[in-house]
Amino acid sequence: MRRYLLETNILSQIIKQPQSAVVEKVANLERGEFFSSVIVACELRYGVEKKGSAQLTARVELLLNEIDILPLEYESVNQHYASLRVFL
Repeated sequence: MRRYLLETNILSQIIKQPQSAVVEKVANLERGEFFSSVIVACELRYGVEKKGSAQLTARVELLLNEIDILPLEYESVNQHYASLRVFL
């Protein structure tokens, strides 16, 4: 089965333009066919926290509750982080 990662720009468009073609395409997928990542969820929550809008916060939370959010895989992130820190 093909799965789609919904990244920050896609989810932002869904929130900002609920009548867009992107929303229609995602709406035609089964729930298990799309997902997002914890990084995307963090980016969206950071954005709404920065804006301070209760209405926008509610819309983001509603959307994130409808999407499977994949966690970071600890071991791969841990090693990658260490390598980046040494590089920098």
